Amino acid sequence: MQPATSSGKKTSIKQYLTRWLVLYVMPRYPKGAAAPKDFRTKGIIDIDTFHEQQKRFIQNLLLFQQHTAPVEHYHPYFGKLSTKEWGITCWKHNDHHLRQFGV
Repeated sequence: MQPATSSGKKTSIKQYLTRWLVLYVMPRYPKGAAAPKDFRTKGIIDIDTFHEQQKRFIQNLLLFQQHTAPVEHYHPYFGKLSTKEWGITCWKHNDHHLRQFGV
């Protein structure tokens, strides 16, 4: 039996395999990888909102490096992640978007 996450959801075998492949085998997220439906914003963010989100992103990056408590959130594609795996996920996700914008 698989352990329940803090959300009460269990991590599936498919999520374990996807996590291993994406976090430990692939050097970076694939171009064009789809985000979960709840996070898709293409075509609905205006320029003012974009700049506001950009500022929040930078603030969150600065806060993230100060975070010391364990991270216990359920990831929609990977299931329950360790704090280290959340760090890898965040790094790869940010790297993906910075490359997307040519930064």
